[in-house]
Amino acid sequence: MLCEMGLYAQKQEPAYDPHYLIIKVDQNYSLRTSDQNVFDLNKFKKEHQGSSFSPLFKQQQKSSQPSVLEGIFKIEFKDPQDIKAIIRSVENLGNIIYAEPVYLDYQLQIPNDPSANPSSGNQYYLTNINAYNAWDVSTSDTTITVGIIDTGYNPDHEDLQNIQYNYADPINGIDDDGNGYIDDFMGWDFADSDNEPIADQDDHGSHVAGISSAETGNAIGIAGVGFNARYVPVKIFQSSNGFSNNAYESIIYAADQGYDVINLSWGSINTFLQHRQDIINYAALEKDVVIVAAAGNTPDNLNFYPASYDNVLSVAASDQTDNKTSFSTYSYHVDLMAPGIDIYSTKNGSYGTDFGTSFASPMVAGAAALLRSHFPDWSAIQIMEQLRVTSDNVYDVGDNSNYDSLLGKGRLNIHSALTDSTSKSVRLSSLDINNGVGSYAYFG
Repeated sequence: MLCEMGLYAQKQEPAYDPHYLIIKVDQNYSLRTSDQNVFDLNKFKKEHQGSSFSPLFKQQQKSSQPSVLEGIFKIEFKDPQDIKAIIRSVENLGNIIYAEPVYLDYQLQIPNDPSANPSSGNQYYLTNINAYNAWDVSTSDTTITVGIIDTGYNPDHEDLQNIQYNYADPINGIDDDGNGYIDDFMGWDFADSDNEPIADQDDHGSHVAGISSAETGNAIGIAGVGFNARYVPVKIFQSSNGFSNNAYESIIYAADQGYDVINLSWGSINTFLQHRQDIINYAALEKDVVIVAAAGNTPDNLNFYPASYDNVLSVAASDQTDNKTSFSTYSYHVDLMAPGIDIYSTKNGSYGTDFGTSFASPMVAGAAALLRSHFPDWSAIQIMEQLRVTSDNVYDVGDNSNYDSLLGKGRLNIHSALTDSTSKSVRLSSLDINNGVGSYAYFG
């Protein structure tokens, strides 16, 4: 199992899958007959016997606007390859926009310490994030869908029964809805390529799903932050070895299926790839999906992806008193915090407590489900910005002042997000300074 098992993840060269390569081909490149400096598909296949190509974007309906995903191909090799060497050989070709590896992503779960003395069923975090007052304003509804892209779920758990089933594709061996996934009635297992996104020994996905989407008001177990909103399990970690597989392809699937919110409680350090940013942009901007991700469990100022991508709501972890936890990553890419320690939720066969930014993220995802129901005309970006700008300022708590602007706007406050109509969102996209002499700025 590849995951952050301790409080301090090692900083090292990101690992990538030697069986895959991503390329983006310029669809508008004017090919000249004499031009030899271009990517030649037939020549490449001949050099790499057994390789196969599949486009990330599968056009399902005509559109007047081109998609950012057009021209992106995932190449699969039969045998392991020196991917970095192949990238060097193709990245400067005239019709190649970029060539990138497929980095491996890791779960953010930090296993329970037996001496942690977890609370017995006490969801203290619901008070911290002002959920009880928020539920007086909105309890969402069953048409809102949260995609839990993770390790799968336990279909027999008493509190994880509120799945948003895909009735357009019942289990009959036929791809009734024509989306390329046969019988994806209750989500999809991208890791093992089947229609059973069921957790194996790892209960990370079940724990995440419970926080955002446990069945609420059924007099059993816990309450999910999203209240009436339903969820869909999408599995991306393989049963055989725990490695991620097709993680970002699953985001495209969730976007194309029309999910309102997706939660990503996983990732890796310093693994920016342009094709992954393109996928995020496709989901958030073209398909209007709220994307929420865990900021990471390495206590340092660094970039953790997918949380640090543009158009993703990055969530760091606070403790019971709104201090930054000892393990949480911090950076200028973080948007807000939510409780991430002693978080009681569903396990594969029971209930239990865990800690990590993995479990702060689904609180924000559940909150986004409440807002999507309450503000049906708002875009995904507006929902994400509302959650950010209405969070409570906690920089005067404990040692938080040592992380000025690195913990986002503050700690999640769902009631404020639902009722505050005055807070404004401003994002600085570029900065140009000129004092008449040059690009210099001086204090005062």
